[in-house]
Amino acid sequence: MLEMALLIDGDNASPIHLKAILKICDQYGRSSLRRVYGDWSKPNLDGWKACLLSAGLQPVQQFACTTGKNATDISMVIDAMDLLATGRFDGFCLVSSDSDFTPLAIRLRQQGVAVLGFGENKTPASFQKACTIFNSLVLSEKPAPLSVSPALKTQALTVKPTHVKKELEPLLRKAFNRAATADGWISLGTLGQKLREIKTDFRPNDYGSAELNKLLKQADYVELDGSAHNIRARLKA
Repeated sequence: MLEMALLIDGDNASPIHLKAILKICDQYGRSSLRRVYGDWSKPNLDGWKACLLSAGLQPVQQFACTTGKNATDISMVIDAMDLLATGRFDGFCLVSSDSDFTPLAIRLRQQGVAVLGFGENKTPASFQKACTIFNSLVLSEKPAPLSVSPALKTQALTVKPTHVKKELEPLLRKAFNRAATADGWISLGTLGQKLREIKTDFRPNDYGSAELNKLLKQADYVELDGSAHNIRARLKA
């Protein structure tokens, strides 16, 4: 079971979707950490206040430091990187319709963790594509189901056909060569960056794994070294 961190942009998401979001998260793993970010002194978060105890949500206060700057987004990004460094989480659930979280989603995926995105249909394509899986939320007066196929989980996490996996080897070898070092070792972050330079829509789950490190474990021509949050890889001699 995947250990998930659920991070919600309270200023940019509606609590009417919370039940559906938790249901989807539970299909992939256990969201043991659940946080909602925003300025809790403002009335726009009153809806989230009613959900805190019933859903086990932790409120994170962030005052607006200045007009026109979203301090909530910055706080959420910093927390996500701190949580990533613990090596505790296999995936992150990011709830927002804001494109500002695109670099965060990309960075998390580069480190080999899954990213489940949740946002309204207006969510910019950049953020949607940066997530391992993006789930569209339907804005309405009452809770609505996510517009996601029931087969999504199977599609995302099951192993792909053998011929698809064979397509991965030349892609990986090319990425390793682009990031060549004296001893051959490169970080997963660097490897992920090179893979996306070669194939801009590269996603580990297209090859049978939700995370890059788990995908590399299936490649008998690659060896891994390091701890959960500081993994490096190289091609076997």
